[in-house]
Amino acid sequence: MFEQLLISHCAPTLAGIKVANMFMYNGSNPYRDVKHWNNILNAFGLKLMIIKKSENKALIYIYRVSMLSHLLNLAEIQNFLKDYGYTNFDDMSSILNQLVKRFKYSSFPHEIGIFLGYPLEDVKMFILNRGKNYKCCGIWKVYCNEKKSTEIFESYKHCTSSFLNLFLSGKNITSLCVA
Repeated sequence: MFEQLLISHCAPTLAGIKVANMFMYNGSNPYRDVKHWNNILNAFGLKLMIIKKSENKALIYIYRVSMLSHLLNLAEIQNFLKDYGYTNFDDMSSILNQLVKRFKYSSFPHEIGIFLGYPLEDVKMFILNRGKNYKCCGIWKVYCNEKKSTEIFESYKHCTSSFLNLFLSGKNITSLCVA
């Protein structure tokens, strides 16, 4: 079940074309499952972590270490995240721990878009417009570059479809992951 969720919800990240993805998991022991998949996927530059846990669900975050590191080193991203209390940009685990803390105090902190690789301007405009007045909606709500964003949405959709077809034809996740 975990493997199919990874394919269905995280194919662009597994393929190396997206920084990160998230999905809800209803397994009985998410910590064990995350540890198991980290043992497998770390070799591909991928890490998984539990962002939020409730009694019977866990929000799992999977990210490409190198892509997220690059993103978090951009000055405009750091300046934006500082407004939400993020500090210590030299330590990615510290930043991710701050994100986990933000999930404890907010049902869904809007800066998560940055951690998922959404364009900074779209994240800012989403917050400013409270999720309204967008040009189009796909993986995220688009405010600034509709043409480029719809092309990205299509590439993610194609990637997910391809990965699902390959998975259903018998390919395992490690044969689909890009290092």
